[in-house]
Amino acid sequence: MISQNWMGSISSRTCDAPSATSLLIRVTDHLLTWLERAHGRRMLATLDERMLADIGVDHATARMESRKPFWKG
Repeated sequence: MISQNWMGSISSRTCDAPSATSLLIRVTDHLLTWLERAHGRRMLATLDERMLADIGVDHATARMESRKPFWKG
């Protein structure tokens, strides 16, 4: 962004670049979290009773968790 300083000369502002970078990092982090969640829930839905018992999760809990939308934690 370009602005005028107190003397009237034009200067470019550098404070926008870090915030844009920070925003991009946060958005990317959220997308990756959502993808991991969706993948994990799809995998959980495929586990049989023996495998669920191995990880200490009952069938009803696994079903409830696997049906959650990816954006819910």
